[in-house]
Amino acid sequence: MPVFSIIVPLFEKYKEYYKDLLDGIIGQTFKDYECLFIYYDLFFSFENDVRFKYIKAPKDDVCCKRNIGIGNAKGKYIIFCDSDDVLSHSMLSIYNDVINEFKTDYICPLFTREYEYLANAGLRKISTTFVNSKNKLDDYIFGRYLRNQPAGKHPYIFSSASGKAYKLSIIESNNIRFYEPPSRSEDMIFGNEYMLHANNMVLLDSCLYYWRMNTSSVMFDTNSFFYSINPFISHFTNQIMKVDSKYRVDLNYYLSKIILSTVHNLYRALLLKKITEADFDSKIIPITDPNGSSMKLLKQKTQLTGFRKLYRILLLKKRYGILKLIEYVHLFVSK
Repeated sequence: MPVFSIIVPLFEKYKEYYKDLLDGIIGQTFKDYECLFIYYDLFFSFENDVRFKYIKAPKDDVCCKRNIGIGNAKGKYIIFCDSDDVLSHSMLSIYNDVINEFKTDYICPLFTREYEYLANAGLRKISTTFVNSKNKLDDYIFGRYLRNQPAGKHPYIFSSASGKAYKLSIIESNNIRFYEPPSRSEDMIFGNEYMLHANNMVLLDSCLYYWRMNTSSVMFDTNSFFYSINPFISHFTNQIMKVDSKYRVDLNYYLSKIILSTVHNLYRALLLKKITEADFDSKIIPITDPNGSSMKLLKQKTQLTGFRKLYRILLLKKRYGILKLIEYVHLFVSK
């Protein structure tokens, strides 16, 4: 049984980055790992390495591919790596040292957008923060992070699954999987569910994962606006109810930001004519009002592009459906 299973969902549109991806995996100084490449359309065989496994997915979406990777993983810990990103050569060695010292359930490094930072990641002493109790863990994940992350004030990115180390036994014993088909913030759903069952974690102050700013990724894809937010709302609401009530205000605040940013992005795409009114209607109605009455007001305000103005339109009119949603998940939104 290897210590680590690296799970890489492959996408043909990222094949120009595969050289960097492979360099990060093959160059690991710690060798006790397997790497699962999950593909859909084209079969890629990179290296004649017994640690590399290639598995065909029935669908070409990231959640399906990651779930297949989980189901086939043999390692004690799982690490997800996107196919346009890069692991530091010292990542697995550092993770293994941390596991041996702390017996941790979860490891989170810093991310970097600067490729050259990876080369220096293992050249200095790395500081670790061991969050060694369930109460402290909940405070990090469901308190501090959700309170500060929307404003960009938190150094760790818990809302992304990539680059972290998850204990496979926790995933399997609690049947934790990515929601299919992809929804908005599916990584957040997975991560929160995992953290409900984890007892401790280690935070590292070193940049061990290169997160490429890729304009062809889903973050910049207009189609990503069409990922349904409803599964996220449903899962997130259930997760809110499972944690200590003192964190619910932070969870609710984060959820309100996700809902509003989704509505805002859809509306902006409509104004820029990147989507049609029919597309807009099909996605906005389930979020704001099942009966579609809020559409009358939105369509009258064709000049409104600012977040604050859209915020007021959606939240200060009590007869619109998003308020019913907000009341349901106990959101308290300031005026």
